[in-house]
Amino acid sequence: MNNYEKIKEMRFKFMRSVDLPYKKQALIWSMCKNFSVQPKEVKVKIVYLCLSIGEEYAAHLFELLTKDRTTLEMSMRVPCDESTLKRKRKLFYEAFAKKFI
Repeated sequence: MNNYEKIKEMRFKFMRSVDLPYKKQALIWSMCKNFSVQPKEVKVKIVYLCLSIGEEYAAHLFELLTKDRTTLEMSMRVPCDESTLKRKRKLFYEAFAKKFI
């Protein structure tokens, strides 16, 4: 798989269930997907919110947000329901926007 195909797979998809406009969702998505190149302050914010919102699913939420994984793929890999991951991701986006944007 070349870089173009990987970028094409990792494109942003607007989530209607999240109460945020398209641009804010896209900003949060790109900050999380580019976690490794973010400044330390942004990394701390992302990890902090994953821990506080994710609770026992914090590691799974962090992986979902920062890696190229879907909720279905994650729910098949870990003992966690897909709807739980979607709900946690929605809460993360809304909390991130409220606290940091």
